[in-house]
Amino acid sequence: MNIQTIRERLLAGTMIGGMALTAAVALPAGAIVFSAVPAFAQDYTSGVLTGTVTNEAGEPISGATVSATSGQGAVRSATTDANGAFRMPALPVGSYQIGINHPSYASISQRASVSSGSSSYAFVLGSDGSSQASDLGDIVVTAARRVQDFNATDTGLRVDVQDLANKVPIGRSINAVTLLAPGASLPDATIGAGSRRNQGLASFAGTSAAESAYYVNGLNLTDQRTFLGYGEVPFDFIQSIDVKTGGYQAEYGRATGGIVNIVTRSGTNEFTGGLSVYYTPDKLRSSRGTSYQQGGNNVAGIEVYNQYNYAETTDYSAFLGGPIIKDHLFFFGVYNIRDVKSEGALSRSFAYNSANGAITPGATYSQGISSYDDPRWALKLDFVINPNHRIEATWLNDETTTESQTRTYSATNSAGLTAITDPLSSDAGGLTQIYKYTGVFTDWFTLSALYGRNEASYLDYGNSISLPGVYDYARPGGAGYVGVGRQAGPYNLAGEDIRETYRIDADFYFNLLGEHHVRVGYDREDLTTSVTSAYSGGALYNVLTPAQCAGIAPAGQGCLNIVTFANDGSFTGEQSAFYIQDSWDITDNLSVQLGVRNDQYVYNNVSGEPYIDLKDQWAPRIGFNWDPFGNKVDRVYGSMGDYYLPIATNTSIRASSGEVYTDAYYAGPTRDSSGNVVLNAGGYPTYGALYEFDYLSPPGAPDPRSVIEADLKPMYEREFILGYEHTFTDGRFADWSIGLRGIYRNLESAIEDTAIGDAVIRYCVRNNIACGQSGPGDAAFSSLFPYVLINPGDGATVYVDLQGDTRTDGAGNPNPAYNPQTIELTAADLGFDKVERTYKALEFTFRREFDGKWGLAGSYTLAKSEGNYEGAVKSDIGQTDTSLTQDYDHVANQLGSFGYLPNHHAHTIKLYGNWALTDRFNVGANFTAQSGRKYGCIGRVPLSVDPLAPQSGTPSGWYCPFGPGNTTIQTPRGSQGETDWTFQTDLNLSYTVVESARGNVTASVDVFNLFDNDATTRVVEQGLIRTSSNVLTARSPYYGMPRGYQAPRSLRFGLKYTF
Repeated sequence: MNIQTIRERLLAGTMIGGMALTAAVALPAGAIVFSAVPAFAQDYTSGVLTGTVTNEAGEPISGATVSATSGQGAVRSATTDANGAFRMPALPVGSYQIGINHPSYASISQRASVSSGSSSYAFVLGSDGSSQASDLGDIVVTAARRVQDFNATDTGLRVDVQDLANKVPIGRSINAVTLLAPGASLPDATIGAGSRRNQGLASFAGTSAAESAYYVNGLNLTDQRTFLGYGEVPFDFIQSIDVKTGGYQAEYGRATGGIVNIVTRSGTNEFTGGLSVYYTPDKLRSSRGTSYQQGGNNVAGIEVYNQYNYAETTDYSAFLGGPIIKDHLFFFGVYNIRDVKSEGALSRSFAYNSANGAITPGATYSQGISSYDDPRWALKLDFVINPNHRIEATWLNDETTTESQTRTYSATNSAGLTAITDPLSSDAGGLTQIYKYTGVFTDWFTLSALYGRNEASYLDYGNSISLPGVYDYARPGGAGYVGVGRQAGPYNLAGEDIRETYRIDADFYFNLLGEHHVRVGYDREDLTTSVTSAYSGGALYNVLTPAQCAGIAPAGQGCLNIVTFANDGSFTGEQSAFYIQDSWDITDNLSVQLGVRNDQYVYNNVSGEPYIDLKDQWAPRIGFNWDPFGNKVDRVYGSMGDYYLPIATNTSIRASSGEVYTDAYYAGPTRDSSGNVVLNAGGYPTYGALYEFDYLSPPGAPDPRSVIEADLKPMYEREFILGYEHTFTDGRFADWSIGLRGIYRNLESAIEDTAIGDAVIRYCVRNNIACGQSGPGDAAFSSLFPYVLINPGDGATVYVDLQGDTRTDGAGNPNPAYNPQTIELTAADLGFDKVERTYKALEFTFRREFDGKWGLAGSYTLAKSEGNYEGAVKSDIGQTDTSLTQDYDHVANQLGSFGYLPNHHAHTIKLYGNWALTDRFNVGANFTAQSGRKYGCIGRVPLSVDPLAPQSGTPSGWYCPFGPGNTTIQTPRGSQGETDWTFQTDLNLSYTVVESARGNVTASVDVFNLFDNDATTRVVEQGLIRTSSNVLTARSPYYGMPRGYQAPRSLRFGLKYTF
């Protein structure tokens, strides 16, 4: 059989089916009449191709026929107008063969790519006798160049992922590509670890890492529980990533940070596929020195010996795409396995003796180990009914199980490994389904509809969390674990997130004082979050010293503290939005974008009662583009927009669930003759009589009126951008483009929880009401009141029982003493300053398009991010409770909080590009330089400043003993120091070893952090030690010490076969 290539053998089997379907779906002539410029909806997965056609003298050519042929055989056509302009809306993202014909000129053929949004080109036709050519064999290629996009105001980066990966050293992840965008940076590692899917995160334009949205083929895959993470996509399944850091139009929402829009690959009429393996060995990875962490009760700190780290990754991938039925039905699929094994650094705690200040090293080292190797798969089907109607279906599965254990080693003798916990399995991810229809009904009206469903597991299981964890603070020789289970938690004994999305969009085209493209749409997301969580073994067992038990146990005796926590329920919510956007070409040189978006959010508690209902979140999206010289190479643009952030469902779990939280103290526990705590057969300590019992949170859902303040406003940010771009068309800098833009962002409103008891005391004192408090500093009375969601800095209308009684009693029954009322708390009662977060930046960008030999792109960002609130999460202490951070729990948490924010980096330089030495040999590089992060000192606010300061708990106030004689002074955020600059140079060498009709084989090596720079990226910010009596007066010896370093040098070897 004379078929030489794999593509040809696969294609042969599709020919008969293709002819059969063509007959079945062909419409009768005249059944539908389409205009010369079909008007498809352009959205997350499609774009508009615009351009001009001129002759060699620069004169516009009218009446030229422009055709765009996709890899799926679909042909779209348009005719140029009097200005030589044409437009093809809603082309699926990808590469097209553009043909242009005119009776008086030579026909041309040129490849052009279409990205989401708008792609614009300028074509030049030359006079030639071949102008009458009727087939591509006679076509003359003259000139075509990409020009400025005058219908977009969004900023960021658009990337053809597979093309980029073949040229530049880049991690095989969405986040690695995202970080190339100007204004994007890595958050603190503790925040990045908040993603359950073992993936990286990014911060955009000074916002926190939990304020961005991630879309795949039009479906929102952002983690709905925490906003940290997103549905993962196999790298070889991704076609393009469009990172929008600002200026985006009204159809994009549910983010105050950035939008990451991912479009997956589709099959074409030509079979393509391949196999790849990428290996990152531990043996060629460099190491890091010791880092440090703050300690807990009676612990001065923890030393982390990073030289014992181990990390090894192997990534296997197989992918195949092509026609099932030629010209009509296509598939593209990927099967990917990431085999990741890691052993964490050894760590050792150092006990603190509050009586004499002695610091003693612990008797053991601990080490965490983890691994995962689950396969991920993805499949896309495209059904092209005819050139004007198409159906797409996408399935993604990113289910991952991470196995983790903790090893314990002796630090005092040669016994080596002394214990290892049973494996803990943590499930994440799930199945995603996306179904979309796009169609044309008239030359001025198009419609698209989408339905999607994504699932994500939150499940922990294993023997190690069915057994109790016991921690002995009173053990002779220093505190330590004595139990067989895990003392941390709570763990997810069951849990799942489900999002169902319904979306419809329509496009209208008309002329009224200029050309208009009006796009309207509506979408709704139905959310369900289920959870069952508890501590390992059902409770935390803390063996306490006599000092810790003072006032509870008889004098001089210790006690056993048992803390239980249980949360079980299902929570629902609905997020919906309507938008309208008009792209109005007022003149040939001026276009404006006028849009508005209206979001609505409703969230229900565990009983199905709405507790948050935010309506009429009107968000204007306004922009303009101006061509000052009419040459399509200069563009002045600007935009103004409001961006709203929804509520993470973790807020429903924490604030409206009726979680049961108890605190009990017992006599004991029993010790053996060696002083060790005696455990029974189940691993539980034995103990005696009950001393004290308290419901920190009684069972039963709280009254939904008591969870939020009555006039709660949504969290939103306002942005202004003004910029200029220029594209060089000739001379030495032909193919270069440069840009400069200024950005200003201001957080207008935020939602946070606060312990309302402090404000109730001030309210009662102000109004001379006997609420039960002993005085303005009655912390015990304050603790009786719940946490309430408010807009910090504003007054609040709250529904509360002034005696601190709750809706239910300890058994979960209605409490007859509960007597709530509506009261008006002033901003002074609450005591908080207005939320502040501003971001000011200048971004300079440049790009030199790859010309077959070399290409280069990059940016420089000069930025300032300051305020008293980072955002939805808190990097200073690594807190990932989205919108429930420590920041506004008490007044003491907020004092001294204004300053440079954690995501502030004054200077960022990014450069990446490649050089094709030969057709087979490529050298690529990726360089980033970024200034450090500023930090303050976190300690405890003195009682003289705030009598309720002890309520703020662990080190949480911006006061440390840095004054004369170690007196406590305010040490505001960002005022005490700055981490190192980071310099990251990555290098890629790739060589096509085999190049034949049966496929190509390419070998590559990537070196990440070529020069092994080891910058300190984070330091210990806690300046005080927490003693056994929960008093923070001792200065921490680890303050300012390195807590994290730049990732060490590593090498990745790759081998890829494609056909």
